[in-house]
Amino acid sequence: MRIIAFGCSYTYGHGLQDCPDDNGRSGPVHSKIAFPSLVAQRLDCNYVNLGKSGNSNKEIWNDILQFDFKENDIALITWTYY
Repeated sequence: MRIIAFGCSYTYGHGLQDCPDDNGRSGPVHSKIAFPSLVAQRLDCNYVNLGKSGNSNKEIWNDILQFDFKENDIALITWTYY
């Protein structure tokens, strides 16, 4: 089983202490303390964090449609507000 997380900056972990680069923007790697990681730890499984800062709902939907899901994957989706 894997957790596959789709979403925007909240999913990515923007603003968390292990995420920003030198300019205060989202770093090159998602936060290890963002919610997808915490859920995966609780369920004792692997995860894939596909959240992106600034992602629109259209981009999130496209990411979901393009992803190669496996049989036991669990998708977590955080839609943006409008």
